[in-house]
Amino acid sequence: MERPQREKTTMALILAVVLLIGVAQPTYAKAKAVKTKKTVKTVQAVAPLNIHDFRIGMTQSEVKKLLQKKKVSGYETGFSDIFAYSPSPGTEIRLLLTCSAKENILGKVELTTSFTTEETALAVPKFKAKLIAKYGMPLFSGPQGGLLDFCWGQCEQGAKGIKLTAVATAPQGNKSTLALTLSNDALIQDCSEVRSKQINSWLYQWIDAVQKFKLSMSLKDASALYLQRYQNKLELDEERDEAAQQHTVINYVAKEYDFFTALDYESQAFEGVELGTIVLKFTGGQAGKDSSLNKKLYYALFTTAKFTDMHVYTDVKQKLDQFIKVYGTPAEVVPQPGGLTARWQQDAGQRSVSIFDSGLITFEQSDPALKDAYRNAAVKKIDEYNKTRFDRPIF
Repeated sequence: MERPQREKTTMALILAVVLLIGVAQPTYAKAKAVKTKKTVKTVQAVAPLNIHDFRIGMTQSEVKKLLQKKKVSGYETGFSDIFAYSPSPGTEIRLLLTCSAKENILGKVELTTSFTTEETALAVPKFKAKLIAKYGMPLFSGPQGGLLDFCWGQCEQGAKGIKLTAVATAPQGNKSTLALTLSNDALIQDCSEVRSKQINSWLYQWIDAVQKFKLSMSLKDASALYLQRYQNKLELDEERDEAAQQHTVINYVAKEYDFFTALDYESQAFEGVELGTIVLKFTGGQAGKDSSLNKKLYYALFTTAKFTDMHVYTDVKQKLDQFIKVYGTPAEVVPQPGGLTARWQQDAGQRSVSIFDSGLITFEQSDPALKDAYRNAAVKKIDEYNKTRFDRPIF
């Protein structure tokens, strides 16, 4: 009878110990947590890679606000998608914006500073120490002319994302340059997709704009329209009419390039394989006082740039429809590789347009009858003047 009682007592003691351990453990854990909270330091999150607080992906509005905060009011550039300023003597920061679906964003930041050959031994070690102190140990470090080559962020070949590079070039003459560059190549690729849509939308605006230059419009009206469209004054040169062999008949001609920029009219980046063309020709002022033939548009040529070698802008027929709405059904439409050419032959003049899926459009119109009529009137006036020039009282 004693053995069962002893076993029962022993089991009760074991159970009591287990219960005590189970009850005591939370109290110990709680006390340990409080102690840990007091002794362990909070680890600060690593700040995004930046140069002077400029971060990749900032909107153009945010960039301008930060410039204002830094009290930078003057920029050493006339372009709308690049800001350049000097934060300290001998140092320049360039902020290059790229496009996005809504607003231009910061795609690249470049900081450059120069130093002489004599300063290299002092400058390079200090640059290395300051860069490591600010950005941490680089993921990549290699020699570049024996000076400095660091990289942080997405440094692997073919990697997409933000990376920061610091490169000190070998001396050129007595000068070396340290270039700190923050960039994201993926933004350029994203921009190219956005740009295709923006360019195609712009091409329709271009079509609408060039159609406003109508044959026989006055030089005054064409100049005003040109100024409104291109924000530049129309510059004219004199051109002799070779068909009037025995007479000096002068016409006016304007030849300009059309620049297709990456973001807007004042952008610094040219976009397109080649420059566009603008040629406007006007009759001169020799047809007689108050003649309706004087200073009238008789020839116009406009071309866009070739934006790509790929078949991107495939809505060729839709673009042709924009010309048909204004000039009616063309006399002929000839298919071309990657596009078409349409021609009109009307009393008001001759017109042709070539449209390609590369984005290249050429629009040409002329009124030979207007030019001939002016030449004939000018020759007549010149002959009349020559017959009586010595009969006039000049003494």
